[in-house]
Amino acid sequence: MDYIQRQNKLIESFDHEVAIIVCSGDLNLRNGDSYYPFRAHSDFLYLTGIAEPQSSLLLYKKSGRIVRILIILDPPFQKRLWDSSWQLTVNSPELSCYDYVYNWGHKNELMHLAKIITAQDFFYHEDLCVDASIFFKTIPFEKNKIKSVLATLRLIKSEKEIEIMDQACVLSSTVYKKIYETDPALWTTEAVIEGFWIYEGKKLGVLHQAYSPIIAGGERACCLHYQKNNHTLLNDTMVLMDAGFEYQHYASDITRMIFLKKPSFIQAALYNLLLDIQLHAIALIRPGITIAQIQHVTQEKMAQGLRQLHIFEGSIEKIIKNDLAQCYMHGIGHHLGLDVHDCTGLGDLKTRPLQAGMIITVEPGFYFSPTVFKEHYCSGLGMRIEDDVLVEIDGYRVLSSAPKNLEAICYGR
Repeated sequence: MDYIQRQNKLIESFDHEVAIIVCSGDLNLRNGDSYYPFRAHSDFLYLTGIAEPQSSLLLYKKSGRIVRILIILDPPFQKRLWDSSWQLTVNSPELSCYDYVYNWGHKNELMHLAKIITAQDFFYHEDLCVDASIFFKTIPFEKNKIKSVLATLRLIKSEKEIEIMDQACVLSSTVYKKIYETDPALWTTEAVIEGFWIYEGKKLGVLHQAYSPIIAGGERACCLHYQKNNHTLLNDTMVLMDAGFEYQHYASDITRMIFLKKPSFIQAALYNLLLDIQLHAIALIRPGITIAQIQHVTQEKMAQGLRQLHIFEGSIEKIIKNDLAQCYMHGIGHHLGLDVHDCTGLGDLKTRPLQAGMIITVEPGFYFSPTVFKEHYCSGLGMRIEDDVLVEIDGYRVLSSAPKNLEAICYGR
């Protein structure tokens, strides 16, 4: 990754002298002396590739020249004996691209630096880490001023980023395939499936999940962000699995259904309808179209299909307006990158035309919650299919390859 070029693009997007600070974040205490696993802020990762806590990047223009300063913790040896969160020192060769590298113990240098930049416009986009707030608290910050600028830069992925995200999808898809190849008698609980997913990922060298896996059996699949993953599956026919590995800080995001038993007629019909809708939505992807336009077409096809199955009655307009929102509550997809929901600092992602180099998800779903559809014969059925798709100059390329045809994912067929 060319992090220096990224830093240049960021600061050169301003036509006046500007100072910018971006922080990696602090460790978050869980309890006692135990901390939650650390993950650096995505904007900091994008600009530096550094994944250590309590680090800050400071960029500013001076007489037309960009000055790059990196401030890290660089803890003493005794602290390193107890915690592996920090590997870098101020003398690490990989930091030689910076004009100055300090640690937070360089108090005189940092106080002088604070005075230098006080006279400039100073922008930052997230809360300062604790150390940065001590030295730079007197500067009149404009919070979130550069968030949209960075989000715009991150929207279009470079060839290297695409290569990394492709690999994240390959790793995730490989383990999905192993799940379908495994004797279904093993899948006695949601926790067992989650454990298998993590174990097989570790065997492939995966270090992190892109998000907490969702393993939702039966009617629990109607909860969009189900997190418990602790129920038995003995009486369930279907399991919704939403999981993706993170590779070199970039996310994959894939959802599949696991049919533990032969599906009923309505389960099979709904799944085949959903797959047809998803394939149609993917086929629409090309530069110039918007996520909102894909969403509109998806809703029309959903309404038509659900009416043909006699799940809903009436006109297409009536079903879209009154019924569909009860069983399809989310968008057709979102941007993907360093974050699972990438570049949310931009408010127009649904209406912004897609461009080559963007990566989005396509994830239609049906959720017939028993709370809403109490007496309905679809009550308790929840399903979603999700893939990661690269927008190319002449169309699209699906990065995720986990099986999704009914015959490939259905035990007892």
